[in-house]
Amino acid sequence: MENLITVCFVFTTCLALCVRFWFQNKFRYWSQHDVPHAKASIFSGNFWDFFSMKTNFFYHLKTIYDDPRFENEAAVGVYGVYTPGLLIRDPELIKAVLVKDFEKFGNRTFQCNARSDPIGNMALFFSPFSYWRRMRPKLSPAFSSGKLKHMYPLLQAVGKSLEDNLQAKGDEFVQEFKQICGQFTTDVIATTILGYQSHALQNSQDPLYLEAIRLVKFNIRRAICILVLMFMPRLSGPLGVKLFHEPSYSFIRNSVRQVVEHREKTGQKRNDIVDIYVVLKKDAAAAGEDEHLTMDSLAAQSAMLMGAGYDTSSTIISSALFELAQYPDIRLRLRREVLENFLDGDGQISYERINSMEYLGMVVEETMRKYPVLPLLDRKYMATDKNSVYSLKPFYNYVVPDGMHIFISAYGLHYDPKYWPNPTKFDPERFSAKNRKTINPMTYLPFGSGPRNCVGSRLGLLQVKIALAHILKNHDVQLSPETNLNPKLNPKAFILQIEGGINLTVVRDNMFDNAAATLQKSDPMVELK
Repeated sequence: MENLITVCFVFTTCLALCVRFWFQNKFRYWSQHDVPHAKASIFSGNFWDFFSMKTNFFYHLKTIYDDPRFENEAAVGVYGVYTPGLLIRDPELIKAVLVKDFEKFGNRTFQCNARSDPIGNMALFFSPFSYWRRMRPKLSPAFSSGKLKHMYPLLQAVGKSLEDNLQAKGDEFVQEFKQICGQFTTDVIATTILGYQSHALQNSQDPLYLEAIRLVKFNIRRAICILVLMFMPRLSGPLGVKLFHEPSYSFIRNSVRQVVEHREKTGQKRNDIVDIYVVLKKDAAAAGEDEHLTMDSLAAQSAMLMGAGYDTSSTIISSALFELAQYPDIRLRLRREVLENFLDGDGQISYERINSMEYLGMVVEETMRKYPVLPLLDRKYMATDKNSVYSLKPFYNYVVPDGMHIFISAYGLHYDPKYWPNPTKFDPERFSAKNRKTINPMTYLPFGSGPRNCVGSRLGLLQVKIALAHILKNHDVQLSPETNLNPKLNPKAFILQIEGGINLTVVRDNMFDNAAATLQKSDPMVELK
């Protein structure tokens, strides 16, 4: 018995030493290539705080970006578990990866298994480069300026519903804005992407709203799934790891199927994205490409757009209101612009007018700088052939190998005082016509950059502007005793999510209604004061 215990002890010790030696050898990679790097820990690389759920992945990357040791470095070597990766810091190098040499960096590090998770594998944001290159040109027209203009009345109706929701709550009340903004974006998603009208703003138990919450909910299980998909994608198949919550995806798939089949039978058109789906299916059938454009592939895009549209846009809207509540002068200036445009449009704001509202645009852009909903961009180097070489000269004497993970911290860039003086201050003037000329576009990446940027960014911006305009039309938004002035980020979330919500006091002052009534009684050319 003692011999058996001794043998087990020796075996376990030898195994532990071998594993430790193996990791230590892996962690010599950046030292051997003379690339500055963050110190790694056994079994977790540079991301123990992320793996242990102490902080989220993108915030941890920002701490590496902010490390004074790397202030003048173009890139920093990191390790995910045992896999080496590069955190790119220099704007010119970022431009090379995202724009100039895009064909070599078209894949993401995030990979879903095509067999165990075909839906996640087909979602445009996460799809392999080969599928993305085929699908992106088909989906992009759905978000063109012309298409959004036709879609605009659908969004206006939801904006009016948001306004009515606030009006029904009385003259003064405390509102948690992350929730109501999520209800607003759910109704926008339903009417523009899924092709039907939901009632999330009237009913917090609306089925689509509940599915949207489940779809983007981050917990330990979801965090582990993301960890596997990003750092150990080969294990995703054997472990059965999936990107989307299966019941939520089934709900979306059934919704898309029913609406598309109804449109195909009736010929109904509604100026929404489902119209594009119907045309794409018809064109694919005529070209004999049905296998590339199945109902599952369309539903995968809807699930992706729903997840992105629900959470990111609601975060931008609520974060903008949080900042406006703290800066009365900025809020007053924006409300005056909102008032002028509603008055000029007899209570409506046209598509052209809302896109030309300069200060509204400045406020939204500054909000996306402080609260980048896509705080991390990831890519993977793809060698085009065996002789393909990608050198980091003149920065480093290093050749990037095939499959190397590339990370870009938009969060770090947006708070870098080198590019943004006093970065923690909310200052829309950074994006004035004069000042925006000085902005390096590679230091402002709220939707990414290059060919693989966010396909739905225009729709996202449009719904954010509509929500803010309708909220501020007849309501003032102020700090309340329940407002947390130092909100914390959700440590389990993979995108920027504020914990605890955003509670603000809403005062119904009828700014537009009173001004419109005054103008009716007086000279219609009276100048606004």
